[in-house]
Amino acid sequence: MITCKQITKAFYKKHPEIKIQFWLIQGEGYFYLTSDDDEFYRRFAETSIATFRLKHLTLKHWVTQIEWLCEKAGIL
Repeated sequence: MITCKQITKAFYKKHPEIKIQFWLIQGEGYFYLTSDDDEFYRRFAETSIATFRLKHLTLKHWVTQIEWLCEKAGIL
């Protein structure tokens, strides 16, 4: 079974140039990125991925969703 930690690790493996640290956590009916990094909150206007369960997306699709959020934030 896929985990939030595996998803985040796969994203950073593909994009080692990203220096803002964030991780994926589960909300009610969605998942979102969060961070302790102030720069994250200055850059990311949107952080949520609308899916109910981790298993509803493949690892590749999870990474693609995070890439989309990073593109919107201007860091990819």
